[in-house]
Order: sequence, then C-alpha cells, then structure tokens
Amino acid sequence: MVRAPNPGISNVLDSVAGTGPDDIWAVGAQGTGIERRDGGEGPGAPEDRRPLVLHWDGSEWRLVPVPDVSGRMGSISADAPDDVWAVDTERSNVIFHWDGRQWSASSAALTDGIPPFFDSIAALGPDDMWAVGYSMPNYSRAVAEHWDGHTLERGSESRPGRRGRGPFRPRLRPGAR
Repeated sequence: MVRAPNPGISNVLDSVAGTGPDDIWAVGAQGTGIERRDGGEGPGAPEDRRPLVLHWDGSEWRLVPVPDVSGRMGSISADAPDDVWAVDTERSNVIFHWDGRQWSASSAALTDGIPPFFDSIAALGPDDMWAVGYSMPNYSRAVAEHWDGHTLERGSESRPGRRGRGPFRPRLRPGAR
C-alpha cells in the first residue's frame, strides 16, 4: 500500500484514471468535518467540501490544486497527460479540465436553461469528450454533452417514451468495442 495525502479532516476518493504508470489521477472530496448534517460519517454536505485531486507521478501521490468550488469530483477520464477531464457527480453541472499545467472549471447548461447533473465522463481525444447524466424535472431526462475541441454541446436528451432519437452517436476509436 502507498500512502496518499489526506489534506482535509474527512477525505474520500471516488474514481481513478491514467495514461501510464507515471500518470495516474484519483479524485473525490475533502471535507471540513467527519460528521454530516444527516448524522452519518463522511466528508460532509456538498457545500462543506471541496474537490480532492491526487496525482501519481510514478513514485508518490501529490495533492494537486483545483479551482475554488464546493462539491466533489466523482468521475475522471484521461486520454493524455495534458488532457484530463472530471465531473462533479453530486450536485452540479461543473466539468473540470486539466491542460497539463492546471485545472479549470466550467459550467454546462441545457438549451432550456436546466442544468445537467453529470454521473460519468469519457475523454477519447483532445477534441472528443463526453459527459453523461440527467436533468430535471424528476431526474427524468438522460443527458449527453460533447466537447469537440471548441464548444461543449448537448448531444441528446432522452425523455420517457422517446427511443433512439437525436444526434447522440458516440465515436469509438478503431478496435474499441
């Protein structure tokens, strides 16, 4: 077992991705307290925690600074050392990007003004990233957003009773299944 930095009082790691043995990322949340408002243990309420990002360089884990936002990074994907993507899987429409030097955060919104909540992310190349999840009302709309290297656009929005309509057709790398 390799020790990892634990900067907060309560820390949790949710997802891991990498491009090689000396480029591994682990993400989650660091909290200000061990007791949650609902009485359980964990990193606290979303507004009481910050994203936690660790990077493995082949010899040790290092804490990596992130933008000053609340919440947690819950899903991460990397296709190159300078192209790493993550999403806040808990309460927001925030998408994070590592460009090889620093993390940035941006918000995504549907054309009808309802923000999506992302559950997972996949980086396939510098101009090919997908984030998927849901939006309201009642968690009933499946959402896929695509980064084409210039803009983040809604791919497809699925509603109950609607099957297979819309432009959502992810491209796979040759040989991928």
